[in-house]
Amino acid sequence: MAVPNLIRRELRSAKVYFIPNGESVSSVTVSDTTWPTATPTSNYTNYEIPDIETLAEEIEQQDEEFLLPTPTGGYRNQPETHLLGKSWLITTAKTSTYLKQLQHGLALAPQPASAAAPGTRGMLYLDGVMLLEVIGITGAVIERVQVAARLTLVSPGETGPATARAQVRLRQRHSGNNSYVALQQ
Repeated sequence: MAVPNLIRRELRSAKVYFIPNGESVSSVTVSDTTWPTATPTSNYTNYEIPDIETLAEEIEQQDEEFLLPTPTGGYRNQPETHLLGKSWLITTAKTSTYLKQLQHGLALAPQPASAAAPGTRGMLYLDGVMLLEVIGITGAVIERVQVAARLTLVSPGETGPATARAQVRLRQRHSGNNSYVALQQ
């Protein structure tokens, strides 16, 4: 087991990018098994979720207890925790065509000045690839997470005199390409 050496005080911000499956980026058609590399980040620039106000990492887990026999007779409780999933809840003051597609249930991402029929999309999510870059106090990327993810719109925000704050959730999906890299200590 490695000695923990990532001990640091963290004041962090983040950039999050999401490219839906079917998009073509850098000669790669995004799918559950193929996506562009995380570097250069320019592969993802057009797909940034802008102006992130908050990003909360959520871990779904299940606790179980088993009764195990003891060498002296009887049983003891053996607790176990299983990771069921991981997701990121994001609040942003800006929207995008993909969020509008989910908000109105459109079959395709909306185009400016083009009419579309609401409620024609049977699924209120988009599958694709997420790139999360955690940025440290110096402005340098300190961690990079790249995973297959499902984008859902939690709330489109309210209408009124204040800026609407949309909430989206990116839930990690299984892929052999999922990766985490700590870039700086």
